[in-house]
Amino acid sequence: MSAEIRSKCGLGYPPKPYTQNANECINRVVKSNLNCQKQTIPEFIKALKRTILRQETEIKLALTGQSDFKPKSEYSYLEVTEDRYFRMDLKQKEHVFKKFQNANLKSRHQEEDEGMFIDDTEHCGALTVTADGSGITSVPFPILKGLFEKAATLYHSRSDIVSFPGKPRASNIISKYFITSSTDAKKPHLVTILYTGQVTCDSNCPRWEIYKVCSHSIAAAEHCN
Repeated sequence: MSAEIRSKCGLGYPPKPYTQNANECINRVVKSNLNCQKQTIPEFIKALKRTILRQETEIKLALTGQSDFKPKSEYSYLEVTEDRYFRMDLKQKEHVFKKFQNANLKSRHQEEDEGMFIDDTEHCGALTVTADGSGITSVPFPILKGLFEKAATLYHSRSDIVSFPGKPRASNIISKYFITSSTDAKKPHLVTILYTGQVTCDSNCPRWEIYKVCSHSIAAAEHCN
């Protein structure tokens, strides 16, 4: 939006920055969840509710340290430990979430959907497929990028991926792997690779339960070429 229009809209003089990025971003997310297909109003409402629930779950994971992302330093006071969170009753958990939702933004002219979470993960090397080239559209890109970065760290460490002992009993399974969990090193995730090419993680992985893709499944796929 031009400076002249922004100043006429009451954004000051010289006017503050303004873009449609946030609106276009959520528009893309909603369309991806609908596979860009025309829906009836009831179907659209149900899909939108699922999108909202998924995003709320993403925030709760970040606030309790179960995510690849975390609140920026100026919002760290809103975090609670995982142990403390799971000791809370439903009303207390909802209070934690509402407190985050109602927190004042430090700079309102900055992009709300770009500055809320950061990923400080550093890794050496990269995967043969990038987040950009993966073709995955069902996961918000900042989250998808974080998954690929963490998968690269797991893959290149080697010690974080261990083959499941023995041969798989089911004929449709190629192999299984134990992959280090970021929340509990004593309880690794079990990833299964099928002959169909499908890679699955266990139900204890929050990312897998939400998006049906996670850093563990990506790392295992890379490991098996």
